[in-house]
Amino acid sequence: MTRRMTRMISGLGTMLLSISGMIAFHSAELTAQTIREVAVPGMRGIASVGYRGNTLTVEYNPRTCARLGPELCSFFRAHEYGHIALRHLERGTPVRQAEYEADQWAARNTSPAARAAAIRYFQSGSGGSRRHGSANSRAYRVASAGTSARTRVAVRPDGSRTVKRGYHAVAQRPFNTGMIQPLFRRRVRQ
Repeated sequence: MTRRMTRMISGLGTMLLSISGMIAFHSAELTAQTIREVAVPGMRGIASVGYRGNTLTVEYNPRTCARLGPELCSFFRAHEYGHIALRHLERGTPVRQAEYEADQWAARNTSPAARAAAIRYFQSGSGGSRRHGSANSRAYRVASAGTSARTRVAVRPDGSRTVKRGYHAVAQRPFNTGMIQPLFRRRVRQ
């Protein structure tokens, strides 16, 4: 190896150590950060995140949460925590991408009951917007993010669940998109 290559490899190693140090620093900073959760009865929507002074605050509407149920409210609050964990407020992530990532983060970090409640809510046609995407796409996003490729939880429109395991589970897309009910209707009519 030439001296130039040795210096280049050494410099690359130093750069990688520097990057890993920055990642460790930022993740430690994130865990040390104070996050307040505040009930705001008159707010529009279910939940939102923002700064109140210098403190990150997750606001939620307790009236809407009482009407929709604790599981669904838990999912939407987790969605807002996803924005914090993924640093969307600091990085200036494009809005649609940020909402997509926050939905996936919430699906991975909430209970199966909260995921199922969110999927049912989105499959009913609620929860879609220009900012968040269509309700159908959100249902698929939550269903596919909440499970791995080896275990797929199929949530049917009636709320019941089926668990498929193994590589064949990936092909069970109709269950995850809410399309299983229309598929069954077509078969019955024919």
